[in-house]
Amino acid sequence: MTRAETLFQTPLLTVAQFDHPKNEVHVDGRIEITPAYAITFLRSGEFRIVRKLGAWDFSPGDVLISYPGMPQRVFHPADGAKDECVGIRFEKDLLEDALGAVPDSRSAAKAGASSRSAFQMRMLFEAVRSKDRMSAEGVALAAAQTFLPQEKNRSDWSSVERSFGWYRVRIQRVCELLMQHYASSHSLTELAEVAQMSPFHLNRVFHYMMGLPLHQYAIRLRIAVAARAIREGQSVTEAAYSVGFNSVSFFSRSFRKHFGMSPRQYREQRISADAPRT
Repeated sequence: MTRAETLFQTPLLTVAQFDHPKNEVHVDGRIEITPAYAITFLRSGEFRIVRKLGAWDFSPGDVLISYPGMPQRVFHPADGAKDECVGIRFEKDLLEDALGAVPDSRSAAKAGASSRSAFQMRMLFEAVRSKDRMSAEGVALAAAQTFLPQEKNRSDWSSVERSFGWYRVRIQRVCELLMQHYASSHSLTELAEVAQMSPFHLNRVFHYMMGLPLHQYAIRLRIAVAARAIREGQSVTEAAYSVGFNSVSFFSRSFRKHFGMSPRQYREQRISADAPRT
């Protein structure tokens, strides 16, 4: 038996913790159907996931990638199910905000342990502890990049892996500033001073830890908040200025580049989708 406890929830995501009651017997090998898009960080323990396209062994720090409606089997070591996990369940709107579209590739089930997964899991717990919606959704925007094809060569990042604690503190400062003041303009030089790193090095390390370049992440935060505002009824112009864009045309170009449609088309599509059917 798997026990799930909801830690934090917004209309766009649910953060939950998973473990196994000690007095309950967990039966391995049964077919389970994954209910949603989810990224799950393994905190402790081990298990194996078997899907149609292959099998993957998970150890602490690894990340499980789930898609709705996917059958899988779970197997644990001979001494029983002792794994503990924390996961983000994504609503469709948040995935579209993060990636521009809902991911359709279902080949990958695992992202290996790295400083990126450790950093994002720590940031997730910080967001849950603070009960801050923007922080939780900001972490989710980064974690959603796990649905995309993963980097195969991490040799360039060995220094970051070795000095994870040092980098974690500095990148976290930058993330908190961007999440709390997403509508403000921040130069790379300013952010580098906050991180106490050179601008070039900050940009490279941020990309590795968060899954996308710093400037792109800052724009993505703004667009995600603007998209939410449009879904909630704001006009395109109101949404653009409310998140710090000084030009509606630049906002529209950035929005189209990310979503594949203009913000007006997005608004009309949402109005049409939400309209009651007769």
